[in-house]
Amino acid sequence: MKINVGQQPVQQVCELIYLGTLITRDGSCEEDVRRRIGKASGMISSLRKICRDKNISAATKPQLSEVLVILVFIHVAECWIVTREDK
Repeated sequence: MKINVGQQPVQQVCELIYLGTLITRDGSCEEDVRRRIGKASGMISSLRKICRDKNISAATKPQLSEVLVILVFIHVAECWIVTREDK
């Protein structure tokens, strides 16, 4: 399908990130889930600095880590369409 704005054709892409969500041509959320798992894993590795910080109590560190990782992973997850393959 070709779409024009005025006389200019709009470039079609296979995927794009819109408001932090990966949108694919087929509408699947599989790649977005994988992307967010990767971001959550990256967040875990970046939390090493917090784990070494002596100004943060031992009780607070796991709570802080859990909240940050979960927030990164589930941000906009309510929009995901979960298929049998995703489960």
